[in-house]
Amino acid sequence: MTHPSLTLEGVAYVLPDGSRLFSDLTIHIDQRATGLVDAMRRMLELSAQGLRSYGGNYTFYAQQRAIEQQAAADLLAQRKHARTRGEQALREQLQRQQQRQARGARAAGQANQASILLGRQKQRSEVSAGRLQQQRQAEQLRLSEAVVQAAAQVEADRAIAVLAPTAPTGASRRLATLQQVELAGVRLGGRRVDLLLQGQPRIGLVGPNGSGKSALLQLLAGRLQPSAGHCQMQVPVAYLDQDLGLLDPARSAAAQLCDADPGAPAHAQRLRLALLGLDQARADLLSGGQRLKAALACALYRAQPAQLLLLDEPTNHLDLASVEAIKALLYGYQGALIVASHDAAFLQRLGLQQRLDTAQAQWRLAPW
Repeated sequence: MTHPSLTLEGVAYVLPDGSRLFSDLTIHIDQRATGLVDAMRRMLELSAQGLRSYGGNYTFYAQQRAIEQQAAADLLAQRKHARTRGEQALREQLQRQQQRQARGARAAGQANQASILLGRQKQRSEVSAGRLQQQRQAEQLRLSEAVVQAAAQVEADRAIAVLAPTAPTGASRRLATLQQVELAGVRLGGRRVDLLLQGQPRIGLVGPNGSGKSALLQLLAGRLQPSAGHCQMQVPVAYLDQDLGLLDPARSAAAQLCDADPGAPAHAQRLRLALLGLDQARADLLSGGQRLKAALACALYRAQPAQLLLLDEPTNHLDLASVEAIKALLYGYQGALIVASHDAAFLQRLGLQQRLDTAQAQWRLAPW
């Protein structure tokens, strides 16, 4: 498989127990990816630390990795604390040595010793100081290497935080109004769409391919005009399509984040970059998960932040670890969003409040 949303036609996967994982004539692999890996009996993980084998399915693997990551994070915290204590002890040792040297110099001067003796004492003191300095440097290096080794065991792409923009949260705040809308190429059974979005809705957009999910998102984003009726947007929106066209692939995500809000203080920009784990790599060299995080940050941290996020199949092009990270990110995001996805398990973990099924003849919001 070369594409995470590859379509299988007329193919069924039969598991060792004889059950069929795929029985539909046409189905997306990403819709059932979790079910597939949960049916496996062994998981292999390839990372910067090498190849590791875990006996069990993906759920067991995820639990074990969470335990290992917590242990690694605890070890890193312990070694950082040990480095801090060690460096403090080295500073105190240096201070005591300097005090002894000062006392010795004063005592020698008061004893009116011969200059040749004073010179020898000074030389011995300098040799001793040099030896202690080498020992301190070696100890500092040892402490730092211990921290680096512990940090290498902590997964680099940990869950990150993106803050919702400050905005009125009243339930009556209008986001968008659709009145008697028709969309070219979308069959609505002769009906027109009337839709009111207000407050801070969290909506899952479901339905088969070609039923109008992407068309509705593009309409709300202002990229598509209705063939009839009116669509009025009352707040800034951000549309993240499957290819993340919001990002310039030739520029770094860090530079684009800074451009999105050039008036932000330098310390605020550094904090945002640290939360995202972004560097100076070009956007087209980032992983799918990193690119999605960068696009979300550019939408939410721009000078006029998006008040409504529109996400079209956000888990496409992502590995399972990145999907888990995006689940946590979107679940923690407290703003308004509409997410279109074939992945029911993914949608179930986002804390959605309402659904809109584009397979229905009449589009209406219903409780999730």
